[in-house]
Amino acid sequence: MSDSGAPWDGDLGRLYRWFRQPTFGGARSLYRWALIGVSVGIIAGVVAIAFFEALTLVSNGLLGGLLGINLPVNGVPPGAPFSWSTDPYRFYLLIGILVLGGLGAGLLIQYVAPETEGHGTDQSIRAFHRGRGVVRYRVPAVKFLVSTLTLGTGGSGGREGPTAQIGSGLGSFLARPLGLTTQERRVATMAGLGAGIGAIFKAPFGAALLSSEILYLSDFEPEVIMPSIIASVISYSIFGSVDGFGPEFVIPTGIGWTPAQLPVYALLGLVAGLFGILYVVSFYRTRAFFRSIKVPGAIVPAVGVALTGGVLAALYYLVPQYHHFLAVGGIGIGYGMVQWLLYQGHLPLFFLLLAVGLIFVKILATSLTVGSGGSAGLFGPGIVVGATIGFSVISLMDLAF
Repeated sequence: MSDSGAPWDGDLGRLYRWFRQPTFGGARSLYRWALIGVSVGIIAGVVAIAFFEALTLVSNGLLGGLLGINLPVNGVPPGAPFSWSTDPYRFYLLIGILVLGGLGAGLLIQYVAPETEGHGTDQSIRAFHRGRGVVRYRVPAVKFLVSTLTLGTGGSGGREGPTAQIGSGLGSFLARPLGLTTQERRVATMAGLGAGIGAIFKAPFGAALLSSEILYLSDFEPEVIMPSIIASVISYSIFGSVDGFGPEFVIPTGIGWTPAQLPVYALLGLVAGLFGILYVVSFYRTRAFFRSIKVPGAIVPAVGVALTGGVLAALYYLVPQYHHFLAVGGIGIGYGMVQWLLYQGHLPLFFLLLAVGLIFVKILATSLTVGSGGSAGLFGPGIVVGATIGFSVISLMDLAF
């Protein structure tokens, strides 16, 4: 047993000792945690609703109304063989819409809040460690706008990263009216990060744990856990009261597994890990490239999404099979395509090759969109890439054996 009295050392020991502190058990301490968690959770939940609705409104208006691109949706079973539609006479206009969105986002990022560039999670972590939990007041509003412009116009990225930075900014913002100390402000900042992710991804407990462990490579911040759980549950409850409490993806009935399939899943884990390395390397090398080119910073995101649009337009006209599967899968977040894949049975080898191609397309489109400074997350496309890898590996194994 260690000198501290904890029956173990390491992360669990730190958590044990923290719960044993006299201040934790006092009424004032519990009041402070509840005050931080409830306040952050309420405002993060309301803003998550506004962000989700803004993305839906802009995407439906520009992509659906103007370009005739109706993307597949998640959370409901596909109602047709192909749950998306496009207009071949207007699809090429996607490049122009992407450029306008990238230019608007780039101008706001460059001249109003440079810290809203990219996925945003790194900035929240930096604020916790180096900035005493201080996030400039303008950051949540600007992140809201630039992410709506990037994703709503078809940029490839996720909404979890932006919501995390918005939530952490809101937590920092509440520090002054709540009279928080520096340490409490740092905790509120990370509770806001967890509340944002917990609401938008509908995973409050996972988001709360993420907000405490994302701060370190091999450790976690125990003080963040309780306020973050409170904030995440409240924000999720508020968000779910409007968007519903159903899961992000509807799983078909009758799906199961047997222990005999474990070697296949081990292979799947290996393949997914290799593609994960490719995803990370692709993103950071693309970001390094865009930071090295001699182009005004305000227009770099527009250059990135223009390249994204060019790739998708070329795929649309050159690979039209399966209702332009490759091009459509590269647009936006991509959760709808995951939902569609979940309901597909045995498909011919050619489609499986297209599915493998979508893995590379999504990695490339996201690297160009976010690596150039566009405001979007990396987690959402990672879900799409992982799901497509799983579909491809299992389907190819079925075909082979």
